[in-house]
Amino acid sequence: MAQISDRVKKRYLAALQDHHIPIQHIFLVGRYGAGNYTEWSDIDRTLISNACAGTRIEGRKTLRPITLSISSETEALPYSPEPFTDAEPFVKEILETEVKIL
Repeated sequence: MAQISDRVKKRYLAALQDHHIPIQHIFLVGRYGAGNYTEWSDIDRTLISNACAGTRIEGRKTLRPITLSISSETEALPYSPEPFTDAEPFVKEILETEVKIL
């Protein structure tokens, strides 16, 4: 099971709130989500938010400065709720195997 400190989770959620980004769900993905992380692993999160409408590139541009303000060791993968369905293979894998943290 992934080990992300509650302090980091709270700081990240607070930073998103400060920037008026409502979050519906956050999934811990990648090595941390799978529980096989090392000291060199970055922390990948998939964020589901109405603020992530448009292309995922636009969503990353919005989230990247906020994410970096918390840690340079983390990455945010944005999704809006509409295309986040198990019809997409990556989303299906997230829903079946990754760790939901919000």
